[in-house]
Amino acid sequence: MKRAMSKERYLKSFVSFSVGTWANALLSFITTPVVTFLISPKEFGKASIYTLVYSILLIVVRLGTEQSYVRFFYEFSETDRKKLLWNCMWPGLWLLAMISIVLMFFSRNISKLIVGECDSKIILLLIFSLFTGLLQIYNMYSIRMKQMGWRYSFIQVLFNLFNFAGVLSFSLIFARNFYSIVVGQIVANIGAFAIGVAFETDYWKPVKWQMDILKKVVLYGIPFVPTSLLLWVFQSIDRLTLRAMTSFDEVGLYTAAFKVVSAMNLIQAGFTTFWVPVSYEQFQKDPDDKHLYKKMNEIISVLMFLFASVVVLGKDVIFLIVSRNYRPSAYIAPFLVLGPVMYSISETTVLGINFMKKTYWHFVISVFTSTTNVLGNILLVPLLGAKGAAISTGLSYVLFFTLRTKISTKLYPVDYELGKIYASTVLLVFQCYFATMNRNLLLNVVVGLLTVCGIGLVYRKVLLRESKEAIVMLKRFVNERRRGV
Repeated sequence: MKRAMSKERYLKSFVSFSVGTWANALLSFITTPVVTFLISPKEFGKASIYTLVYSILLIVVRLGTEQSYVRFFYEFSETDRKKLLWNCMWPGLWLLAMISIVLMFFSRNISKLIVGECDSKIILLLIFSLFTGLLQIYNMYSIRMKQMGWRYSFIQVLFNLFNFAGVLSFSLIFARNFYSIVVGQIVANIGAFAIGVAFETDYWKPVKWQMDILKKVVLYGIPFVPTSLLLWVFQSIDRLTLRAMTSFDEVGLYTAAFKVVSAMNLIQAGFTTFWVPVSYEQFQKDPDDKHLYKKMNEIISVLMFLFASVVVLGKDVIFLIVSRNYRPSAYIAPFLVLGPVMYSISETTVLGINFMKKTYWHFVISVFTSTTNVLGNILLVPLLGAKGAAISTGLSYVLFFTLRTKISTKLYPVDYELGKIYASTVLLVFQCYFATMNRNLLLNVVVGLLTVCGIGLVYRKVLLRESKEAIVMLKRFVNERRRGV
């Protein structure tokens, strides 16, 4: 009974954090076609390169102190968490000031690298984006660690609405170019942060730094920087290779494929947001009780595999909604689904590394997977273009999952029944390859349906068990409403 009630609590928490994810998936489905009609693949490609530069600088600026905020959050009392927040942010704000000076000094060269032309305006926008992005990161981490799922989802949805409003307004009033996407990002950061501050004004009043806390968060956070940079390389080498070996148009098509698959990335983000505080809380209560970790692994595995297979199955229909210029992206997208699938599942199997505080293994894993992805892109992009980048990236995520899982289970053994995961992975990889290389719609549908059935067969016991438990919980919920509980 205790486990059933605990599961209901976790389910409610997951639902509260996931509402924003599903709403954003729907928004993405509606807004992506509009953006593709407004902005050409070439301009979309420029915006993608800008986003890559923004992402890497934001990793450096954060100094890993957002990880310190997560790690020490429950060690501080509610009244002292404001001190922790600001002592985690101060190093990033100081570093951002120094980086801004460097960016302005080399503005001509950096802007040419990003968008292929000298334009100092893009550097000013980049600096402002970094400032608003840093504030927004801590805004969302604060809500997340307090496990305020509904508020988190609400601000997530507003963020994407602000983003779309910024892109649409700039495109219609000024110009239909990559600047509209940059402006949309800034508008979203400012709008979402303002809403977060409105909920807890006192929490965001600046506090002077304390050297003991500052030293603690920086020493814990800095080792995450090289790991995060390597993870960035792992996740971005595809677009960097395309930028070096092809054109902005090819980068734009690849990025559009990413955007359409973004529903899965949102699910990945939503699950990770919910799972991290829950898993730490569970480990703190009872390190020997591993039932939750195994069960969560089974549930997220079957859901992600089935959803990915359905996305690949329906890719030709999905890409009918975008501008005709972006239709070739349908044959780039299939292997990209492996990213959110393998990452999400690995979040349930990587726990041993984090629980045992052996975080240096994240760096080792990033080195291996980044190197593999770099080599894969160098070999496949000249042959297959954006398709090659997608294949290399997707398969590298399978290696990423394998290394995370093997190392984690050595440190903190949990029986994850990996045979089911690898059997489903083989089925999904075969479907992705077929959907990438074959243009026969009927054959793609047949292979897709066989893959869905195969995954369902592998996880039949899990599906049956979870269906029964879902029915029991639904009946209990209905009975409680009838009794007015």
